[in-house]
Amino acid sequence: MYTASEKFLMPRLFLILLILTVILWLLLRNRSKAVQSIPFVLITLALIAGEVVKQIKAKERGYDYWDIPLHFCSTYFIWFSLAEFTRGKVRQTMQNIAVISSLYGVLGMYISPTGVLGEACENVFENYFTAHTVIFHHLVVLYLMLSIAFHRFHPRKSDAWVWVVCFSIYFAVAVYCAYTLDTNYFNILDSENIPQLELFRLWAGQGWYNALLGFAVIGLGAIVLRICACVRKSLEKYEEEWELVEVTEEE
Repeated sequence: MYTASEKFLMPRLFLILLILTVILWLLLRNRSKAVQSIPFVLITLALIAGEVVKQIKAKERGYDYWDIPLHFCSTYFIWFSLAEFTRGKVRQTMQNIAVISSLYGVLGMYISPTGVLGEACENVFENYFTAHTVIFHHLVVLYLMLSIAFHRFHPRKSDAWVWVVCFSIYFAVAVYCAYTLDTNYFNILDSENIPQLELFRLWAGQGWYNALLGFAVIGLGAIVLRICACVRKSLEKYEEEWELVEVTEEE
């Protein structure tokens, strides 16, 4: 369920980002890949800069374990940076990883805003932390929109294995730190903002609940990438066959 503030704020922000995406696409669609990558680089740098400021302000406020960037959305620093600041096959693979991980965050935010944003929409400008939460996650939305607009998603079957390795490492670290520091990173200890998941935890037990989260992050993401790669390969094969038919007819 959306709160009144979420109903007011989120559709308007989505529309603004959609308009911005269209404008950038119109301006950059015929430019080189290097020029088209500029908005993605700026978004990545903005996320990193925002987190640096957040850490400084958290230290001034009184540092808490919750401030450690071990949340699922904290991984965007890694995936986006690798997608923008590497080259060749690594760059392409990480762009695909960035798209699917962004899709996770965007779907999660629009299905359950409170589950992702907490109460930030209720008091966006109350302090830096609430503003940062809203702006950070909507920059991820913009990154995903631009990735779709500029056709940045070219999945290969091997990307699924990269996803498994990357998110297995993240999930293992997040689980260890959640229990060691008694801090609910990625809702690992309980699902305080998503009642359905909390009911499952209470019914099935903590172990099955954590296994479900692990599958949702590691397994489901890999399956989605694998399916997308197969669909892409089938479409490319169809296009090649269609072009061959057209050439034959012309001859």
